[in-house]
Amino acid sequence: MERFYAVWLIMGVTWGLHLLFLSPKKKEILWEALKRAFLDIGIASAATGLVSLAIALCFHAPTSEGNWYLGILIGIAFMWISPGRYLLRTGRKHPIGRQTVLGLLLVVLILADLFVNNFYAYRTDTPEHVLEKDALEKVETEADFKDGCLYVTSGQTMVFPAGAFAKGALYLDFEPKSAELSIRMDYRTSEGGAWKYYQTFQTNPQYATSAVLALPEGSATQIKLTVKQDMSHLPKGAEPDTFCLRQAVFRYKIPLQIHFFAVSVLFLLILLFVSLIRRFGQVNLRDLSGLRKVEWTILGLTAGIGLLFWLYAVLNRPVYFETYPFSGDLQKKDIYMQLFDAFKKGQVSLDVQPTERLLAAENPYDPALRPSGSALWDHAFYQGKYYCYYGAVPLLFVAFPHYWLTGLVPNVLFMQTVAVIGIVGAVMIATLEFLSLFVKKISVPFTGLSLFCSVFLSLSLMNVTYKVGTYNEGIYHIPEAYGVFFSLWFLIFLLQGYKNEAKRPVWFALAGLTFGALMGTRPNMIMVALVALPLGLGLLIRKGASWKRKLLEFAPMALILILSAALLCWYNYVRFDSIFEFGQGYQLTVADNTKLAYSIRSLWPAVFHFVLQPFAFSSADFPVVTLKRILLGYEGHVYVMSSAGFLCVPAFWPMLALPVAMRKKPAVLKMTLLALAIVPFVLAFTTYCFAGVCIRYLLDFYPLLTILVLTVMAILLEKSSSRPKLYSVLLILFAVLLLAGAFLTFNLLFNGFDGLRVADLDGLLLIVRESFGKYNFLK
Repeated sequence: MERFYAVWLIMGVTWGLHLLFLSPKKKEILWEALKRAFLDIGIASAATGLVSLAIALCFHAPTSEGNWYLGILIGIAFMWISPGRYLLRTGRKHPIGRQTVLGLLLVVLILADLFVNNFYAYRTDTPEHVLEKDALEKVETEADFKDGCLYVTSGQTMVFPAGAFAKGALYLDFEPKSAELSIRMDYRTSEGGAWKYYQTFQTNPQYATSAVLALPEGSATQIKLTVKQDMSHLPKGAEPDTFCLRQAVFRYKIPLQIHFFAVSVLFLLILLFVSLIRRFGQVNLRDLSGLRKVEWTILGLTAGIGLLFWLYAVLNRPVYFETYPFSGDLQKKDIYMQLFDAFKKGQVSLDVQPTERLLAAENPYDPALRPSGSALWDHAFYQGKYYCYYGAVPLLFVAFPHYWLTGLVPNVLFMQTVAVIGIVGAVMIATLEFLSLFVKKISVPFTGLSLFCSVFLSLSLMNVTYKVGTYNEGIYHIPEAYGVFFSLWFLIFLLQGYKNEAKRPVWFALAGLTFGALMGTRPNMIMVALVALPLGLGLLIRKGASWKRKLLEFAPMALILILSAALLCWYNYVRFDSIFEFGQGYQLTVADNTKLAYSIRSLWPAVFHFVLQPFAFSSADFPVVTLKRILLGYEGHVYVMSSAGFLCVPAFWPMLALPVAMRKKPAVLKMTLLALAIVPFVLAFTTYCFAGVCIRYLLDFYPLLTILVLTVMAILLEKSSSRPKLYSVLLILFAVLLLAGAFLTFNLLFNGFDGLRVADLDGLLLIVRESFGKYNFLK
């Protein structure tokens, strides 16, 4: 309850200060504003109390956590309505404004969520506890029952006897509360016979609702539960946990759910469309005079979030840091920690000894000829030594500076998260930079929506994974994430230099640094330089500037790039005796990478998998939109996993209007926009030929596609501003496409191959799933 009162105190003070600064200085009007604030707070508090009383009467058990969320939602709704505004104006006629209507709509949404979406919580079945030793059969398990607890290990099975589950649901109270479990349910009928499969449930024990499971209807007489733990979150070699099942309750009363997330998102969508519809038929474009302030605000917020994350990580050191020298077997560390160790020892090869079987293999790069279990997976192997073929720059950029300053070595999870924080801000800033290059005026609300959607459309949040299993997925995200980070900042610095002649050498020097870092992180992404080519040539052939001045503008960037390339060539040569070999050719993986090359026959598979391949849809569970694996008659690479074509994302469809957007633009800008459209295709083709197909590879080019399509949308809106009806239609159409695309790509955050699981981020998957009405207790 302390939090409940605290939030109201904060809201009241904030609202009072808001009115204080916005109201005129006249004493009478100021006093009226303060009275209005007190009335608003009082009425909102009374409304919250009445709804809480209704919850207690209807559901028999109010929850403090529910009241916490409820207080925020009701408070926001009544502050929006501001009933004090009407009560203090008795005797005067005044229309009910749009703000009041929206506030009332928010109240309706809250009440609907409480009393309609919680239909199952009205049930008042008498619970039946059956977890007793003599009432529990154990099948194919050696689980122990002691101290009022059934101890179950992953893979073990429990069988519950007949009678109790004729209707209702089953609640399982597991400990520890932080694990990710899947529970398979089978049943038998009174006729006996074989077990019949019913359903597999994903649960996270810390969320009670997820542990309430639906039961098969009919004449079931036995229920068999098989518990499995997802081991991908545990270090390699870790043993599964033993879970304590404290309660098994049949006919369990469904708990009350208050969907703060769902109500908030739905209200914001309604608010957005009301705002856009009000502008239907109006052209309200503004110039870009405030762009620099917006960019600095985004940069400041990014830095602030980064600092908060660092403080959080320091307080949770075992999760995010290691100490050097590393404890335990170095071979069991991930490849980035092995590379850190190698650099500390003054060498480029990893200090891990290959097995005799690997050394004796006729062709260790061919998985068919490589002895099973003889090699470290996805390591580069050359002349009897292991190497890291992933780019080393992220270690030099993050891990070593942090180690020198604090003595703590950031692990893969920390480095991923830092990159993602930077990427989210960089995508927004890069988008604004391209908008300022191609248009003079923008729609402020639409641009705000574009920036919000860009976070999801670019798949920025997918650059981090929490899996630390056998193959330690985080090591694959490090080069992806920092490749995206450096490519975006390269484009930002490049555009700053192109537009700012006075400081061009400085901006171009920064562009050179980030491009050099990109070369040492993810070499295939250097194709982003094609976007810079038209701008650079445009500056070189421009009139009114001497060649000396032009060369001086490019000299800092050229020197930095030459130095970076020389260092990278030296690093490659001392490892693999070739300045052009980055180590992928010697990678021990699913294919013989020494035989990989560009192939015209791989063009169609690359286009299909990365451009045209459809999504999969599921109406039974969340995520609603997911991925599927499709194999063609011919595949140029053996590694083909699930993927999705970017032209199946509605938000990317406006890129097909690129020829219209390019019309009447200067040649330099035309070529830049065209290059921005070509690079994703080139990256997709390169990736397919040398790496294959999986959703993680989409991270290379989705940010560029996002910037491209948002720029095209802004150009088309500006072009149509002289025709209000066309402008309004495009405004609504683009908003719908963006929201549809953002919803779709948001679903991909939870994809089964590399997405968030039910134990990640405090069960975010379950929170979102239940917000869409997907419960384990629904049949």
